[in-house]
Amino acid sequence: MSYFNLFKRRTVLTSLLLSLWVIVLAIFIVTYIPFIYQMNVSSYGINTHVGLTNQQIVKAYTTICNYLSIFTFGDLKVPYFHLTKHTLIHFRDCKHLFAFFWFFFVAGAFTLLYLIYKQYKDRDFSFLKLTVVITILIIVFFGIVAALDFDDAFVIMHKLLFRNNYWLIDCAKDPVIWIFPEQLFDQLLITILVIIGVVNALFLGVYHFYNQKILNH
Repeated sequence: MSYFNLFKRRTVLTSLLLSLWVIVLAIFIVTYIPFIYQMNVSSYGINTHVGLTNQQIVKAYTTICNYLSIFTFGDLKVPYFHLTKHTLIHFRDCKHLFAFFWFFFVAGAFTLLYLIYKQYKDRDFSFLKLTVVITILIIVFFGIVAALDFDDAFVIMHKLLFRNNYWLIDCAKDPVIWIFPEQLFDQLLITILVIIGVVNALFLGVYHFYNQKILNH
């Protein structure tokens, strides 16, 4: 496969779009399928802060996760917790952010079907290899930023994503924040990276399979 084909505009567009689509897919999986939370909730020690059973904590957590879906309507009502106005606004802002993810996910899926079909017709599977390269570059970039100063990176990310400071939730006024321990985000990040890694390994496998098939003919 020539390097010219590897960097054709359509190939680059397909690869970039596919890389971002897989990342969003991984985010959706860990958000809407709370297996990580259910497996580790007892180790978080949340009970000591909120006085609830693990089952009640998981129910509150999944209620918030389900609220972030575009298929959930109405105001957020978290069982066992009273949320202040600013915290409700923050979760609503999060829902709007996820709505954007959903729009990209659906629109991206249809666009990718067309682009991948065109690549397939041209017998050009280099986009799969380039997808892996782009994904690695994205992960390395954010990894370096986080490694340099995670706290600053965390603050900057929230300032970029949200137009207010309601994400600074006071646990004394909103004890619901206790159900999102720091360990959870570490585990979710690792799971997201594992999912992305597995999918990209499949991309490489498919690329080598079809590339070898083309060379043999």
